[in-house]
Amino acid sequence: IGMAGLPELGQQVNIYFHADLSPWTETDPALLIWMINAESPGVFIGMDGKHRWTLNRPFDPAQESLSDYTPERCIDLVRTAVGSADLAVDIRSVGTWTMAASTAETYRTGRVLLAGDSAHQFPPTGGLGMNTGFADADNLGWKLAAVLGGWAPESLLDTYGTERSAVALSNAERSVANALKMFDAGIGPLTVQIAERLDSAEPSVAQRERELLAAAIPRHREHFDDLDQELGYVYGGADVTADPIATAVLGARLPHAWIAHEGATASTLDLLGPWFTLIAGPSGSDWATALSEAAGEVPCRAFIVGHDFELDTDRFGIGAAGAILVRPDGHIAWSTDQGSGAPAADLAAALRTACGRKPTP
Repeated sequence: IGMAGLPELGQQVNIYFHADLSPWTETDPALLIWMINAESPGVFIGMDGKHRWTLNRPFDPAQESLSDYTPERCIDLVRTAVGSADLAVDIRSVGTWTMAASTAETYRTGRVLLAGDSAHQFPPTGGLGMNTGFADADNLGWKLAAVLGGWAPESLLDTYGTERSAVALSNAERSVANALKMFDAGIGPLTVQIAERLDSAEPSVAQRERELLAAAIPRHREHFDDLDQELGYVYGGADVTADPIATAVLGARLPHAWIAHEGATASTLDLLGPWFTLIAGPSGSDWATALSEAAGEVPCRAFIVGHDFELDTDRFGIGAAGAILVRPDGHIAWSTDQGSGAPAADLAAALRTACGRKPTP
């Protein structure tokens, strides 16, 4: 299966080490700490925020090899980056990796299905890679269960790639854009030159560079706080004007809302599981009653607002008499804001469509 996109944006080396960096971090802790200097630039990644760290820095295979990163040199790189010549450093491992932005041309070939890093690679800028892989597994998992369980045709598996590849392409594009913005913030291939200007003996040169960084850094707010990109995607490709994070949108994830359920505070997301979930309005008990008839062998659970928990039904677009049907992966498959004269038939049709079956004639 071929990959399309940018197979290599550069190579990096990770130096995993143990050291007590608390004198520099305890009053201002952070997960990522960038060092902009000419001698040992890179980023410290806090594995536990205290003693376990990774130093990530550029790696040029044309000029160096992994064997150049001896324990002694790695200790020196860490000490120089920190600015402490006598820091106790325990080097645990060293490895290289390739930064890429590519996605698989197809997510399925017969019995082979790709998910996670085998299906897509992004630059780490934005932290979208692992979360995209988790969502791949969530999407594929219920569909495999449906096919193997006999309550969906094998063609349902083809929808996995259709839905997930669009998300991966969008996340790859955003990750690359974030990486390019990092260059202006002093992080990337120009770090050494920027550090030298910051340390310039000419005050005007140093001041100008600080002004450029002061303007570039705030532009990364979206880079590190991008909930719409992480969770706001909508399956189906329809133009969406409503906020899919805050309101119920067909094809989007079920919105989170706090509810009181079974004597405890819970989220609407806690209602979901490896089944289709129906949430009916307070006057929509007919939907819940009809679900068992409509579902057949499809695993389903039903809840009624006002009976099982309290909820603002307007936010979920179901009103008093409507209902919403959520897939096992948390995405909305169907909804209505009205009652029905034939709720079992309507739900059966919705479930057949969601499970990839042709409508009943």
